[in-house]
Amino acid sequence: MSLWNRLRNTFRASGLDDDLAREIDTHLAESQDDKVRQGLTPEDARLAARMQFGNRSSYREQTRERNLLAWLEAMGQDIRYTVRQLRQSPGFAIPTIVLLALGIGVNIAIFTLLNTIVLASLPLHDPDRLVILLDRHSDGGSSPPSWLDQRDFREQNHVFESFGAFSFDNSVLLQTGTEAFRVSGGSVTPDYFTTLGVQPLTGRLFTAAEGKAGQDNVVLIREDFWHSQFGSDPAILGKTIGLDGRKRTIIGILPRSFTFPRDTTILWIPLVPTPLQRAERGWHGFPVIGRLKPGITVAQARTDLDAIMLRLSRQYPKEETDRTAVLLFPLRDWTIGHMRERLLVLQYAAMAVFLMACANVSSLVLARYSARRREFAMRTALGASRSRLVRQRVTEALALAAIGCVSSAAVAWICVKFLLYLYGSSLPRAAEISAAPRLLWFALAVTLAAALLVGLTTALQEERHPLESTLREGAGAFGSRRSTRIRRVLVALQVASALTLVCGSFELLESFQNLMRVNPGLDASHLLTLHVTLPENRYQEAARCNQFFAGLTDRVNHLPGVQSAASINMLPVQAAGYNGDVEVPGLPPHSARFFAEYRWITGDYFRTMRIPLVQGRDFLPEELAGAHHAVIINHAMARALWHDRDPVGWTLKLNESEALNGISYTVIGVAQDVHQSGLDIPPRPEMEFPLLTMPEPMTDQVVVLRSMLPEATVIHSIRQQVREVDSGAAVSDVKTMHEVLSGSYSVAYTRILSLLLATSAILALFIAAFGLYGVISYLVTERLR
Repeated sequence: MSLWNRLRNTFRASGLDDDLAREIDTHLAESQDDKVRQGLTPEDARLAARMQFGNRSSYREQTRERNLLAWLEAMGQDIRYTVRQLRQSPGFAIPTIVLLALGIGVNIAIFTLLNTIVLASLPLHDPDRLVILLDRHSDGGSSPPSWLDQRDFREQNHVFESFGAFSFDNSVLLQTGTEAFRVSGGSVTPDYFTTLGVQPLTGRLFTAAEGKAGQDNVVLIREDFWHSQFGSDPAILGKTIGLDGRKRTIIGILPRSFTFPRDTTILWIPLVPTPLQRAERGWHGFPVIGRLKPGITVAQARTDLDAIMLRLSRQYPKEETDRTAVLLFPLRDWTIGHMRERLLVLQYAAMAVFLMACANVSSLVLARYSARRREFAMRTALGASRSRLVRQRVTEALALAAIGCVSSAAVAWICVKFLLYLYGSSLPRAAEISAAPRLLWFALAVTLAAALLVGLTTALQEERHPLESTLREGAGAFGSRRSTRIRRVLVALQVASALTLVCGSFELLESFQNLMRVNPGLDASHLLTLHVTLPENRYQEAARCNQFFAGLTDRVNHLPGVQSAASINMLPVQAAGYNGDVEVPGLPPHSARFFAEYRWITGDYFRTMRIPLVQGRDFLPEELAGAHHAVIINHAMARALWHDRDPVGWTLKLNESEALNGISYTVIGVAQDVHQSGLDIPPRPEMEFPLLTMPEPMTDQVVVLRSMLPEATVIHSIRQQVREVDSGAAVSDVKTMHEVLSGSYSVAYTRILSLLLATSAILALFIAAFGLYGVISYLVTERLR
């Protein structure tokens, strides 16, 4: 009989049995009739027909073997038997399925993130040829290449098809009617999208002419922003929206899957550098992405660009003295950052939880099988082979794992939502996380692994006991040496896995506590921070922009309940400031190039933040107004340049910007060090200048204030003051300083990883409790009749 017919018969075995029974009955009836015609009585004819036919059951079994797939039928019997056993024992089935669902579900959840963020290709054309280009400094640091360096790279390289520059601006001011609010946007060059290989869903991309000043009043928006803000208006192309006080025409809609340079970026405008940025090789603010030519490796591209950088350092020794090489990062590595290592740690923890779950399920199954020793002994006495019993056990384990896998879908969904909630917008490629075929294969692999671990572990415990001795086994009987060894191995595995997770979580929690104990250099109590964004079209001059924030700060200082207020262009802990070369006339150079960060502040900044001055004094009114050029440095800079000498009274110069170049600043004070770039990064040399001396307009600044009043009351008053000064300005990102500190990159990721590992450890302890129950049950059932 053909394989197809045998397979079809297997799934209609009961019908085949009925057909065989009718065929046998027909054959016996015909044989009986023949014998009656030969002169036998009906009773003798029936007995003679049966004797001539032979064993009816044997004939039926032989026919079934020829017409059925015996192994498939046996598997069906095992599955039906397993389902009946589980339905009759909910006290065993429910804990076992819960354990497997937890172990499998946690692994699927972590692998969902790992698959999307690390393993899956970026949703771009040929993403493996995309790299990020940075300048490498002699001190080990890096920065984006200057605008002029980018031009030279475009003209002189032999390894790239194209380059695109972009900015991380994320404070675009969107005006809708009388309201103004910040949205996440990006400034990009016209060749940015062609380099990435992105095409709009409708409309067009930027042209080369729109990358020039005066012709850049266009904008590209993302698909989801089009749906939410404009109601999927089909006639959206050609309409204008107000961005930073300028009317820009919507020329295209980009797909929802495009989330570069940030997942939160929802619109893009042309990047038009200022004349100062175009003219200075010392201004480094626009990262570059490049597409390699086919067949070119990253190493070859680095060699080519290093040669160009070396020529530039010789041609422009003053600007490029410490930039003699480049750094190239594959776009995917640059996008995910350190998330690969963090997710791998979580995946290892999830695997430990999975192994513990399997070990505990094995303990529960062993306890159950101990109670069923007489059943298996009886089946052995009736002729069941060892392989048949092992197959039954593996089938039962597979059924448990399959039910656990189905149940794990809910656990995985909850875990993924929990992870997305914890990481928030800081999780790269979060918008791409979804079910994928690879997840199905992973789930099947984990399920099969669980079935094999549980099934084979219990199969190893199989012992052949004579039926009589098994039935006569009395109370207090001990298990075999093999079962004792298996039990010890399972307990050791559980303890080792639990201790590993608990110790790892304690170490991370200790690291987190040490990080939170770091003194940021300021007093965060009762300190409120908020961003104020101005429309760029009305604040194109630095003086007007500076006057706005100085005036707003003065107004906030006079609000009832506000102890003090100040403005700063970059808030501490969140980001590094601008940086430049520092020269101190009369002082031997500390190194070939000395870099220092710098910020601009209003007069009450140190008092508001409660940053003590360890030497010297604060700014005087005439210094704040710019009549005298004064600067306050931090302790790290004083130690690096002056060592044990007093820096107050010395003069220094900045050689980074034409607007600041040549001006001598007098050091009037030394402030306590503040962790500007993160609590895990040591304070760097830093300078603070008066806000009114800022040479370029900065329309997005931070107001900090100290008040004992409720936050809602203070913010309402500040919004009123902002509207009175300029109704087009927007207030956003209102946070306490404690929220800023806890939300910083280093603290947030350490806290999240600590929380997740601690959760895994608690889950491991929970599973270990089930394991102890299983082991104790095993011991008890071995001692009871």
